[in-house]
Amino acid sequence: MEGNYGRLLCLKRKKKRKSRIRHSCSTSVLYKVPAFKVLEHKVSEFESMALLLPFYILKIRKELEKKSTDSEKRKKLAEELAGYVNEIAEVLHKSRENCYITDKDVVMLKDRLSNMHSVLYGGYEEFTEVDMTLKQMHESSSLRTIEKAEAKAEKRGISLGMEKVFALLEQGISLPEAKRRLGLL
Repeated sequence: MEGNYGRLLCLKRKKKRKSRIRHSCSTSVLYKVPAFKVLEHKVSEFESMALLLPFYILKIRKELEKKSTDSEKRKKLAEELAGYVNEIAEVLHKSRENCYITDKDVVMLKDRLSNMHSVLYGGYEEFTEVDMTLKQMHESSSLRTIEKAEAKAEKRGISLGMEKVFALLEQGISLPEAKRRLGLL
């Protein structure tokens, strides 16, 4: 059976994947599914698929693992990775603006990106600047999320406080007495 029933996400360079599904009645069906090769697409194409963005930093891994990779090549790879990280940050911002993901998702994805970077490239001195950029991005996202939550909580607190004051005023209690009872004086 062959058709356009879905896509398989993969990092390897195969055009199609075959998957055999065995049914309980001893028959099986072989499906050929077109593969979506993540690393062969531009970062900007992932706006609606933001969950895949952290995997994009795998793009330079094979080049880095070559034995002939000297410090100069590693510096160039670090610059390339820094470019990807900046593109990823822009796509995450657009994804959040277009409501594909939430602020919480952005924080989680930047955290995953930072963790993957540490595991893959943390042992190379040339990648220290990229690591600092990732940490800074993650901290700014976290702070923005905290600030929004605090603003929302403050607004909700004011609203609840006003409801209590109005309830006391409706009971015929004077405003100064209502303030006293609520501990506002």
